[in-house]
Order: sequence, then structure tokens, then C-alpha cells
Amino acid sequence: MGSSRLTGLGPENALMSTGKEPEDLRPRTKRFAHRCVKTAMRLPKDVLGNVIRGQLIRCSTSVAANYRAASLGQSPAAFSAKISIVLEEVDESWFWLEFIHDEELLNGHELEELVDKAEQLTGIFATIRKKTEHRDHPPKEEDRKRRMRRKGPPSE
Repeated sequence: MGSSRLTGLGPENALMSTGKEPEDLRPRTKRFAHRCVKTAMRLPKDVLGNVIRGQLIRCSTSVAANYRAASLGQSPAAFSAKISIVLEEVDESWFWLEFIHDEELLNGHELEELVDKAEQLTGIFATIRKKTEHRDHPPKEEDRKRRMRRKGPPSE
């Protein structure tokens, strides 16, 4: 995927240094949701399949819906909160896809690709959240250094 860098805090929040438009994640998360729904519908029609089907459909569609809401250009705090939800939901999708594989409910190249997409999206949204939180709440060490610059070194 290469390195990506957050460059803003409105709908441009998702503008990555890859040069892609901020809207690139909207269709990407929607495609991910569609692919997860199609995968879920292929699960066995038994108790386990039914539970996983519902869980995977809920969390994967939540990724797309919450990213769409995050990209509406709300406040930085609202954006950060929505991105946190997106991250949790894409990570949960990743879990259920791995679980499907582990339980051998489905297999094949398509499932492996979807697991890979979930991993990629988790990384992207983890980076966005980290950079957003870092911008909103600088690490404590930076706060200490700022106070030191204002006050000067402690006197002995």
C-alpha cells in the first residue's frame, strides 16, 4: 500500500499522500461492504452460518455508512469519533472473515482477497485515527516540552 499521510480534518480528512481524491475511500468502503454481504450470503444456512452472516453484514455495512458520515465535514471531534467507529467495524469485519476461514465455512481466493482488503482498510483507518488524535491531542511529552519552552528550565 505504501506510506500514507493524513493531510486535513474536514471531508478532505481522508486525502492521503497517494494523490488520490478524498472520495476514493467512499467507493472503496462501499465495495468492501458489498463484497462482504455477498460472502455472507454464501455461508451455510445453519446456526453458525446465520450468526456470522448477520454479524458480518452489520459490521461491514457499518464501515461504509460511518465513513460516509465521517466525510461530511463535521467538526474534528465528530470526524475523529466516526473514524474510530469505522476502525472498530472494519476490524470486526476482519475478525469474522478470518473466523469464516478458520472454521472452513468458505474458502478460496475470493475470501483471501477480502481478508486482505479488511487488513488494508484497518491499517488505513488506524493511521487516519492516529494522525487525527495526534493533531487533536498531542502526546504528553510534547506538552511537557511546550511548557518548558514557556517557563524556561527549572531553577536550582
